Amino acid sequence: LNGINILSAGEVNVQDTVIKDFRSSGTGVGTGILVQPSAATVNVHVVNSVINDNGTTAGGGAGILVKPSGTGKVTLTVDGTTLVGNVVGVKVDGSTAGTQTRGVIRNSTVSNSLTQGITSIATGPVLNVFVDNSVCRLNGGLGRRWLADSSTVTLGRSTLTNNGGPGLSSLNSGKFNTFSNNQVTGNSGVDATPTAIPAT
Repeated sequence: LNGINILSAGEVNVQDTVIKDFRSSGTGVGTGILVQPSAATVNVHVVNSVINDNGTTAGGGAGILVKPSGTGKVTLTVDGTTLVGNVVGVKVDGSTAGTQTRGVIRNSTVSNSLTQGITSIATGPVLNVFVDNSVCRLNGGLGRRWLADSSTVTLGRSTLTNNGGPGLSSLNSGKFNTFSNNQVTGNSGVDATPTAIPAT
């Protein structure tokens, strides 16, 4: 069982909403907001909401999970939202060929996740995530992780601190950019070094 399961829509707005305690185990369940279109483009806006305590260590799940298939495309905006105590805070999975995902996480807090705070995966499709003016802290594993060879992640005005693993981590060759105005400190392990880009 998931809180909100988005299979097909032009636009979905989740505002001033509390989504919590979806702890089911199994494939495709245990997620606060699951976005998994198989065709066309879905625009999802999550604003001023609280997404807490979703997923299990055995069954997976997340606060927000974006995983398009087929030719599905997703544009995700998370603004002014708190994600606390989920297995993963926000997971963007663009590992299916033919899909595209673009996301913005701003003015939000991701904390106390059992594993990663924010993670993105891509092995061919277009995947771009921008994290702005947000806090990623006290997550059990990594603060911000990207496992990608075709994704671009950009970080600005954000704080990553006191995470159980590195605040920033990469396993492959995806592009990771920074506006050099972030605070990354107090994490366990060695933080990855992003590429500095000028603010425009």
